[in-house]
Amino acid sequence: MYTGRRRRATPAYCSERPGTRTLNRLIKSYTCNKGLFYWTSLNSKVRRSHFNTPRLKQAFLMRFTYILMSIDEIGFQYYLGKNNDTMDNSLYHFNYFISLVTGVFDNLAIETNTKYNLGFENNLSRVSLNPRSGRDFLRAFREDAPTLRQHISKFTSFIKLIYEFREFVIHRDMLEKTGMISTGKGKKWEMNFIRTNPNILQFIRQCGDSDQKYDLLTKWGLYKLVDDEFYLEPFRFTKTATRMLIDFSNEYLELLDIDNSRDEAQNNEVEKAVFRETALFNKGKLGF
Repeated sequence: MYTGRRRRATPAYCSERPGTRTLNRLIKSYTCNKGLFYWTSLNSKVRRSHFNTPRLKQAFLMRFTYILMSIDEIGFQYYLGKNNDTMDNSLYHFNYFISLVTGVFDNLAIETNTKYNLGFENNLSRVSLNPRSGRDFLRAFREDAPTLRQHISKFTSFIKLIYEFREFVIHRDMLEKTGMISTGKGKKWEMNFIRTNPNILQFIRQCGDSDQKYDLLTKWGLYKLVDDEFYLEPFRFTKTATRMLIDFSNEYLELLDIDNSRDEAQNNEVEKAVFRETALFNKGKLGF
């Protein structure tokens, strides 16, 4: 998690001036600004973060970076504790998170339409990984790219889950928020929650949710109040959902086979420094 402070690490690369991504030398200690922190975090999670296509190079990577930022913003609210302000702030960033994830899905779908020349350029509303609105699109490349189509099918429940949230965030009555305080069994805890519905609950379960030992929440952040009444904790959910999004996107890009520029880029000295820094980030990172 980026804490908002300039962070020192060893060894690493540094930027020549704040806000730049130009890496000029390897040193034992460096000052890491926010942009460089999230760029390194992105490189540690999305294997192919160098693309020739403008859409993936710009929109896809930018959305993924903002997803990482939104998780941290929700995390700040989580650790500040339960109150009306942290509840509103959490929901604000959660709504943005959902929009960003659907944007990543759209970027991948549009790249697929372009690569396989599927002919939906004049009707992009039908170019979607959502089985409901993108039915004709998903059928169109089933024969040309069966492995890619099977990959999408494997993550259907996850895709439906995100679009179910999007319906509430964009089109319907917004998500219902609530806070809980419990003093049962001699232990007090407080938490901000989002109320679920049967569809959300079903899709989360289909994504492989499970109880966690000695934990109030499930792997995906569900809390059971009574039978068939579940609430969702935003911070746990966004972290788990993003891990699944990373797995989905990495394999999708491999199957789409846009280019192999990142593999070739390892011969470049600056890119080698990026790869070394990414390895160090994975070793010493805090949180997500």
